[in-house]
Amino acid sequence: MGKIDAITKEYLKRNDIFADVINYAVYGGEQVVQPDELIDQDPAELTLPYGDDGNVIAVQKFRDLLKGYIAKEYRGRIYAILGVESQAHIHYAMPVKVMLYDIMNYAAQISAIRKKHRNDREEAETSEEFLSGFHKEDRLVPVITVTIYWGEKDWDGPRTLEEMIAPVDEKMRRFIPKYELPLITPKEIKDYKMFHTEIGRVMEMIRVSENEQVMGKLMVSNPLFEKMSRDAAVICNELLGLELKIEDKEVVNMSKAWEEQRAEGRAEGRAEGRTEGRTEERMANIRNMLADHVPHDKIKQYTHATDAEIAEAKEDMLVKK
Repeated sequence: MGKIDAITKEYLKRNDIFADVINYAVYGGEQVVQPDELIDQDPAELTLPYGDDGNVIAVQKFRDLLKGYIAKEYRGRIYAILGVESQAHIHYAMPVKVMLYDIMNYAAQISAIRKKHRNDREEAETSEEFLSGFHKEDRLVPVITVTIYWGEKDWDGPRTLEEMIAPVDEKMRRFIPKYELPLITPKEIKDYKMFHTEIGRVMEMIRVSENEQVMGKLMVSNPLFEKMSRDAAVICNELLGLELKIEDKEVVNMSKAWEEQRAEGRAEGRAEGRTEGRTEERMANIRNMLADHVPHDKIKQYTHATDAEIAEAKEDMLVKK
């Protein structure tokens, strides 16, 4: 996992930020999900499909973040299961990736319901209920996964499963689920005030990051940047290569840090910092591809890596072992 992936996922674990992301993507900014109504869930998804030989195969996938939403009117019962996937880069198979997580969670719910029926010795009313282990009146808790993209570029990947399917006739296409991807991407946000936490300001900084003057004016003119969490400041530094001096305090005045950087004449180092950040992300990609046994010529093609960089990535992997 790259550094940016690690710090963004840690940031999104905060219930206030997580709730804000869900409220923006699902409820259009309306404050429906409250931070104190969220409980952490195990991000590992486990299902047991059957292989070619008929034997059961355990498959485990780890999603980024998963929380249970306990709406107050549901009196302690989980109303929905909410997930957030953090993407530093565009993922061209994201709808399938998210769909797999969601389907595995539904499969796990069915397994849990079956187990409860057995443990409670609840008799099935029909042979169909007995054979399926899932009763006619049983219901699943909805699973919704939001993807948040931290990149500066436009998201040009698919947003539905339907877009990823090869052309077929209309009669067949009507049976293909759309499976829409709830997506948050900085450049498509129309009103940043729809966010009620500082993540809206982080998203706005990403949107204007290609213009240093506009970004600086935004930070200095908006008083909200005077009270940012240290986590948010670190994310902005890493994502945008700002190199702002961040004090070891819970609250950071980013407006002041920006003005101090300008006064010291270090703003010109931003481009170099951005390059270094992107280099680290590329090295992380190289390590991931090596771990997946991707041939060296393909790694060079996709990442423009040199032989020396591939060798360095191999050494990094050996050290971490």
